Amino acid sequence: MTSFNKIPFLFAIVFLCSLSLFAQKTYYVTPDGTGQGNTWADAAGEINAVLFAADDGDRVWVAAGTYFPTTDADRKISFFIPQGVRVYGGFTGTETKQNQRDWKKNVTVLSGEINTAGAHDNSYNVVVFKNTDATTILDGFTITGGTGNGTGSTAARNRCGGGIYIDGSGRGREASPRIANCTLQNNVSRDGGAVYNNAIAGSTSPNFFNCQFFANAADFDGGAVFNDGRKGGESRPVFVDCTFRGNSANYGGGIMNYAGAGLCHPGFFDCDITGNTASREGNNIFYTAENGSYYPIFKDSRIRGNAAIDTRTRKSSQQYFSGVAVGE
Repeated sequence: MTSFNKIPFLFAIVFLCSLSLFAQKTYYVTPDGTGQGNTWADAAGEINAVLFAADDGDRVWVAAGTYFPTTDADRKISFFIPQGVRVYGGFTGTETKQNQRDWKKNVTVLSGEINTAGAHDNSYNVVVFKNTDATTILDGFTITGGTGNGTGSTAARNRCGGGIYIDGSGRGREASPRIANCTLQNNVSRDGGAVYNNAIAGSTSPNFFNCQFFANAADFDGGAVFNDGRKGGESRPVFVDCTFRGNSANYGGGIMNYAGAGLCHPGFFDCDITGNTASREGNNIFYTAENGSYYPIFKDSRIRGNAAIDTRTRKSSQQYFSGVAVGE
Protein backbone atom coordinates (compact mmCIF):
# COMPACT_ATOMS: atom_id res chain seq x y z
CA MET A 1 0.00 0.00 0.00
CA THR A 2 1.45 3.35 -1.06
CA SER A 3 1.49 6.33 1.27
CA PHE A 4 -1.24 7.98 -0.85
CA ASN A 5 -3.47 4.91 -0.53
CA LYS A 6 -3.05 4.97 3.24
CA ILE A 7 -4.47 8.49 3.54
CA PRO A 8 -8.18 7.59 3.06
CA PHE A 9 -7.73 4.69 5.46
CA LEU A 10 -6.26 6.97 8.12
CA PHE A 11 -9.08 9.49 7.65
CA ALA A 12 -11.61 6.69 8.14
CA ILE A 13 -9.97 5.65 11.42
CA VAL A 14 -9.97 9.24 12.65
CA PHE A 15 -13.65 9.62 11.68
CA LEU A 16 -14.68 6.44 13.51
CA CYS A 17 -12.75 7.51 16.58
CA SER A 18 -14.45 10.89 16.54
CA LEU A 19 -17.84 9.18 16.41
CA SER A 20 -16.99 7.12 19.48
CA LEU A 21 -15.84 10.23 21.33
CA PHE A 22 -19.14 12.01 20.65
CA ALA A 23 -21.46 8.98 20.83
CA GLN A 24 -24.91 9.64 22.19
CA LYS A 25 -25.33 8.60 25.81
CA THR A 26 -28.49 7.70 27.67
CA TYR A 27 -28.86 8.48 31.37
CA TYR A 28 -31.38 6.72 33.61
CA VAL A 29 -33.27 8.18 36.58
CA THR A 30 -35.64 6.56 39.08
CA PRO A 31 -37.19 8.02 42.25
CA ASP A 32 -35.13 5.73 44.52
CA GLY A 33 -31.97 5.65 42.41
CA THR A 34 -28.59 5.93 44.15
CA GLY A 35 -26.22 5.37 41.24
CA GLN A 36 -24.56 7.38 38.47
CA GLY A 37 -27.34 6.96 35.91
CA ASN A 38 -25.48 4.71 33.49
CA THR A 39 -28.11 1.92 33.45
CA TRP A 40 -31.47 1.27 35.06
CA ALA A 41 -29.67 -0.82 37.69
CA ASP A 42 -27.30 2.11 38.28
CA ALA A 43 -30.02 4.76 38.00
CA ALA A 44 -29.54 8.19 39.50
CA GLY A 45 -32.13 9.52 41.90
CA GLU A 46 -31.99 13.20 40.87
CA ILE A 47 -32.72 14.53 37.39
CA ASN A 48 -30.56 17.60 37.89
CA ALA A 49 -27.53 15.43 38.66
CA VAL A 50 -27.62 13.85 35.20
CA LEU A 51 -28.63 17.10 33.46
CA PHE A 52 -25.43 18.62 34.85
CA ALA A 53 -23.39 15.77 33.33
CA ALA A 54 -25.29 15.49 30.02
CA ASP A 55 -23.87 16.81 26.74
CA ASP A 56 -25.50 17.95 23.52
CA GLY A 57 -27.18 14.92 21.93
CA ASP A 58 -27.57 12.89 25.12
CA ARG A 59 -30.87 11.47 26.33
CA VAL A 60 -32.34 11.24 29.82
CA TRP A 61 -34.90 8.52 30.55
CA VAL A 62 -36.97 9.16 33.67
CA ALA A 63 -39.10 6.53 35.41
CA ALA A 64 -42.54 7.29 36.84
CA GLY A 65 -42.61 9.19 40.12
CA THR A 66 -42.31 12.71 41.47
CA TYR A 67 -39.10 14.73 41.22
CA PHE A 68 -38.08 18.07 42.70
CA PRO A 69 -35.45 20.49 41.38
CA THR A 70 -33.77 20.72 44.80
CA THR A 71 -33.81 19.11 48.22
CA ASP A 72 -33.15 22.38 50.02
CA ALA A 73 -35.02 25.68 50.24
CA ASP A 74 -33.45 27.53 47.29
CA ARG A 75 -36.39 28.67 45.18
CA LYS A 76 -34.11 29.79 42.31
CA ILE A 77 -33.10 26.22 41.45
CA SER A 78 -35.00 24.69 38.51
CA PHE A 79 -34.68 21.76 36.15
CA PHE A 80 -32.33 23.53 33.72
CA ILE A 81 -32.41 21.67 30.38
CA PRO A 82 -29.06 22.05 28.54
CA GLN A 83 -28.70 22.64 24.82
CA GLY A 84 -29.46 19.55 22.74
CA VAL A 85 -30.37 17.29 25.66
CA ARG A 86 -33.56 15.24 25.26
CA VAL A 87 -35.47 14.40 28.43
CA TYR A 88 -38.23 11.78 28.36
CA GLY A 89 -40.62 10.70 31.11
CA GLY A 90 -43.03 7.78 31.30
CA PHE A 91 -40.75 4.79 31.89
CA THR A 92 -41.18 1.94 34.39
CA GLY A 93 -37.44 1.40 34.78
CA THR A 94 -37.05 -1.75 32.68
CA GLU A 95 -37.29 -0.51 29.09
CA THR A 96 -34.53 -1.04 26.54
CA LYS A 97 -36.14 1.04 23.80
CA GLN A 98 -37.69 4.49 23.98
CA ASN A 99 -40.88 3.44 22.21
CA GLN A 100 -41.59 0.96 25.02
CA ARG A 101 -42.45 3.73 27.46
CA ASP A 102 -46.05 4.71 28.26
CA TRP A 103 -46.09 8.32 29.45
CA LYS A 104 -49.86 8.28 29.93
CA LYS A 105 -49.81 5.31 32.28
CA ASN A 106 -46.47 5.95 33.99
CA VAL A 107 -47.07 9.48 35.25
CA THR A 108 -43.81 11.36 35.75
CA VAL A 109 -44.08 14.58 37.73
CA LEU A 110 -41.74 17.56 37.90
CA SER A 111 -42.85 19.46 40.97
CA GLY A 112 -41.92 22.83 42.41
CA GLU A 113 -43.34 21.87 45.82
CA ILE A 114 -40.22 22.43 47.91
CA ASN A 115 -39.97 23.92 51.40
CA THR A 116 -43.16 23.86 53.48
CA ALA A 117 -46.57 22.72 52.33
CA GLY A 118 -48.36 25.30 50.18
CA ALA A 119 -47.44 27.21 47.05
CA HIS A 120 -46.10 30.44 48.58
CA ASP A 121 -42.50 29.17 48.95
CA ASN A 122 -42.30 26.81 45.97
CA SER A 123 -39.70 26.96 43.18
CA TYR A 124 -40.02 30.12 41.10
CA ASN A 125 -39.80 28.01 37.91
CA VAL A 126 -40.00 24.24 37.63
CA VAL A 127 -38.24 24.03 34.23
CA VAL A 128 -35.94 26.50 32.47
CA PHE A 129 -34.69 26.59 28.87
CA LYS A 130 -32.11 29.22 27.93
CA ASN A 131 -30.80 29.68 24.36
CA THR A 132 -31.63 26.12 23.33
CA ASP A 133 -32.58 25.00 19.82
CA ALA A 134 -35.16 22.52 18.54
CA THR A 135 -32.98 19.50 19.34
CA THR A 136 -33.64 20.23 23.03
CA ILE A 137 -36.67 18.19 24.10
CA LEU A 138 -38.90 17.73 27.14
CA ASP A 139 -41.43 14.94 26.56
CA GLY A 140 -43.88 13.05 28.75
CA PHE A 141 -44.11 14.97 32.05
CA THR A 142 -46.62 16.61 34.36
CA ILE A 143 -45.25 19.99 35.44
CA THR A 144 -46.82 21.48 38.52
CA GLY A 145 -46.30 23.59 41.62
CA GLY A 146 -44.19 26.40 40.15
CA THR A 147 -44.75 29.74 41.89
CA GLY A 148 -43.33 32.89 40.29
CA ASN A 149 -44.37 35.29 43.02
CA GLY A 150 -41.09 37.18 43.32
CA THR A 151 -40.63 40.93 43.20
CA GLY A 152 -38.18 41.16 40.31
CA SER A 153 -38.47 43.46 37.30
CA THR A 154 -40.74 42.79 34.34
CA ALA A 155 -39.98 39.41 32.71
CA ALA A 156 -37.68 38.34 35.56
CA ARG A 157 -37.57 34.61 36.19
CA ASN A 158 -38.65 34.90 39.82
CA ARG A 159 -42.00 36.39 38.78
CA CYS A 160 -42.76 34.72 35.42
CA GLY A 161 -43.30 31.24 34.02
CA GLY A 162 -44.00 29.15 37.10
CA GLY A 163 -44.11 25.95 35.07
CA ILE A 164 -41.63 26.64 32.24
CA TYR A 165 -39.51 29.72 31.60
CA ILE A 166 -38.12 29.92 28.05
CA ASP A 167 -35.38 32.53 27.69
CA GLY A 168 -34.32 33.76 24.26
CA SER A 169 -33.93 37.38 25.32
CA GLY A 170 -31.09 39.62 24.20
CA ARG A 171 -29.64 40.63 20.86
CA GLY A 172 -28.71 37.61 18.75
CA ARG A 173 -30.20 35.16 21.25
CA GLU A 174 -32.82 32.52 20.51
CA ALA A 175 -34.69 29.72 22.28
CA SER A 176 -36.73 27.14 20.40
CA PRO A 177 -37.10 23.94 22.47
CA ARG A 178 -39.67 21.23 21.81
CA ILE A 179 -42.14 20.38 24.58
CA ALA A 180 -44.36 17.37 23.87
CA ASN A 181 -46.90 15.21 25.69
CA CYS A 182 -46.76 17.38 28.80
CA THR A 183 -49.44 18.52 31.23
CA LEU A 184 -48.92 21.87 32.93
CA GLN A 185 -51.27 22.39 35.82
CA ASN A 186 -51.57 24.36 39.05
CA ASN A 187 -48.67 26.71 38.33
CA VAL A 188 -48.89 30.39 39.26
CA SER A 189 -46.89 33.54 38.49
CA ARG A 190 -47.22 37.28 38.20
CA ASP A 191 -47.19 36.79 34.39
CA GLY A 192 -47.41 33.56 32.40
CA GLY A 193 -48.69 31.17 35.04
CA ALA A 194 -47.55 28.00 33.24
CA VAL A 195 -45.18 29.29 30.51
CA TYR A 196 -43.32 32.52 29.83
CA ASN A 197 -41.74 32.94 26.39
CA ASN A 198 -39.20 35.73 26.92
CA ALA A 199 -38.14 37.05 23.50
CA ILE A 200 -37.42 40.61 24.64
CA ALA A 201 -34.90 41.98 22.10
CA GLY A 202 -34.28 38.35 21.09
CA SER A 203 -36.28 35.42 19.74
CA THR A 204 -38.35 32.50 21.01
CA SER A 205 -40.00 29.89 18.79
CA PRO A 206 -40.77 26.88 21.00
CA ASN A 207 -42.97 24.09 19.71
CA PHE A 208 -45.62 22.56 21.95
CA PHE A 209 -47.15 19.26 20.79
CA ASN A 210 -50.05 17.52 22.53
CA CYS A 211 -49.76 19.57 25.72
CA GLN A 212 -52.47 20.37 28.24
CA PHE A 213 -52.66 23.61 30.23
CA PHE A 214 -55.08 23.21 33.15
CA ALA A 215 -55.84 25.44 36.15
CA ASN A 216 -52.81 27.71 35.92
CA ALA A 217 -53.06 31.33 37.06
CA ALA A 218 -51.33 34.69 36.70
CA ASP A 219 -51.72 37.59 39.10
CA PHE A 220 -51.53 39.91 36.10
CA ASP A 221 -51.46 38.56 32.51
CA GLY A 222 -51.39 35.23 30.69
CA GLY A 223 -52.94 32.62 32.95
CA ALA A 224 -51.40 29.75 30.99
CA VAL A 225 -48.95 31.40 28.58
CA PHE A 226 -47.35 34.83 28.13
CA ASN A 227 -45.69 35.41 24.75
CA ASP A 228 -43.38 38.44 25.04
CA GLY A 229 -41.87 39.96 21.89
CA ARG A 230 -41.11 43.45 23.15
CA LYS A 231 -38.19 45.76 22.30
CA GLY A 232 -37.61 44.41 18.81
CA GLY A 233 -37.98 40.78 19.85
CA GLU A 234 -39.76 38.01 17.97
CA SER A 235 -42.02 35.59 19.83
CA ARG A 236 -43.22 32.86 17.45
CA PRO A 237 -44.41 29.87 19.52
CA VAL A 238 -46.33 27.07 17.84
CA PHE A 239 -48.99 25.02 19.62
CA VAL A 240 -50.23 21.81 17.98
CA ASP A 241 -53.04 19.68 19.41
CA CYS A 242 -52.94 21.54 22.73
CA THR A 243 -55.71 22.22 25.25
CA PHE A 244 -56.08 25.36 27.38
CA ARG A 245 -58.78 25.10 30.01
CA GLY A 246 -59.53 26.52 33.44
CA ASN A 247 -56.69 29.06 33.45
CA SER A 248 -57.12 32.60 34.80
CA ALA A 249 -55.55 36.09 34.82
CA ASN A 250 -56.40 39.79 34.65
CA TYR A 251 -55.78 39.96 30.88
CA GLY A 252 -55.59 36.84 28.75
CA GLY A 253 -56.96 34.15 31.03
CA GLY A 254 -55.57 31.55 28.66
CA ILE A 255 -52.91 33.36 26.63
CA MET A 256 -51.35 36.84 26.61
CA ASN A 257 -49.57 38.06 23.47
CA TYR A 258 -47.47 41.21 23.85
CA ALA A 259 -45.66 42.68 20.82
CA GLY A 260 -44.51 46.03 22.26
CA ALA A 261 -42.28 47.40 19.44
CA GLY A 262 -41.53 43.84 18.40
CA LEU A 263 -43.31 40.82 16.91
CA CYS A 264 -45.69 38.35 18.50
CA HIS A 265 -46.83 35.75 15.99
CA PRO A 266 -48.15 32.61 17.74
CA GLY A 267 -49.65 29.71 15.81
CA PHE A 268 -52.43 27.44 17.06
CA PHE A 269 -53.19 24.26 15.13
CA ASP A 270 -55.86 21.74 16.23
CA CYS A 271 -56.08 23.42 19.62
CA ASP A 272 -58.92 23.72 22.14
CA ILE A 273 -58.91 27.08 23.95
CA THR A 274 -62.02 27.10 26.11
CA GLY A 275 -63.27 27.85 29.60
CA ASN A 276 -60.52 30.24 30.68
CA THR A 277 -61.32 33.44 32.59
CA ALA A 278 -60.00 36.99 32.74
CA SER A 279 -61.07 39.48 35.37
CA ARG A 280 -60.67 42.30 32.83
CA GLU A 281 -60.39 41.32 29.14
CA GLY A 282 -59.70 38.30 26.97
CA ASN A 283 -60.98 35.24 28.80
CA ASN A 284 -59.12 32.97 26.42
CA ILE A 285 -56.69 35.21 24.48
CA PHE A 286 -55.58 38.83 24.72
CA TYR A 287 -53.38 40.72 22.23
CA THR A 288 -51.61 44.03 22.55
CA ALA A 289 -49.10 45.52 20.13
CA GLU A 290 -47.97 48.97 21.39
CA ASN A 291 -46.03 49.91 18.23
CA GLY A 292 -45.34 46.29 17.44
CA SER A 293 -46.97 43.63 15.29
CA TYR A 294 -48.97 40.55 16.23
CA TYR A 295 -50.25 38.05 13.71
CA PRO A 296 -51.84 35.02 15.41
CA ILE A 297 -52.67 32.06 13.21
CA PHE A 298 -55.51 29.73 14.11
CA LYS A 299 -56.18 26.60 12.08
CA ASP A 300 -58.68 23.86 12.88
CA SER A 301 -58.99 25.09 16.46
CA ARG A 302 -61.84 25.69 18.88
CA ILE A 303 -62.15 28.92 20.85
CA ARG A 304 -65.13 29.36 23.18
CA GLY A 305 -65.49 32.36 25.44
CA ASN A 306 -63.99 35.63 24.32
CA ALA A 307 -60.74 36.65 22.69
CA ALA A 308 -59.98 40.35 23.08
CA ILE A 309 -57.79 42.79 21.18
CA ASP A 310 -56.36 45.90 22.80
CA THR A 311 -58.34 48.53 20.91
CA ARG A 312 -55.50 51.02 21.37
CA THR A 313 -53.27 48.85 19.18
CA ARG A 314 -55.80 47.30 16.81
CA LYS A 315 -54.18 48.87 13.74
CA SER A 316 -51.08 46.75 14.25
CA SER A 317 -52.99 43.48 14.33
CA GLN A 318 -53.87 40.84 11.80
CA GLN A 319 -55.52 37.50 12.40
CA TYR A 320 -55.76 34.44 10.20
CA PHE A 321 -58.50 31.91 10.91
CA SER A 322 -58.96 28.65 9.01
CA GLY A 323 -61.43 26.00 10.06
CA VAL A 324 -61.84 27.59 13.48
CA ALA A 325 -64.93 27.49 15.68
CA VAL A 326 -65.08 30.87 17.40
CA GLY A 327 -67.87 32.02 19.66
CA GLU A 328 -69.22 32.57 23.09
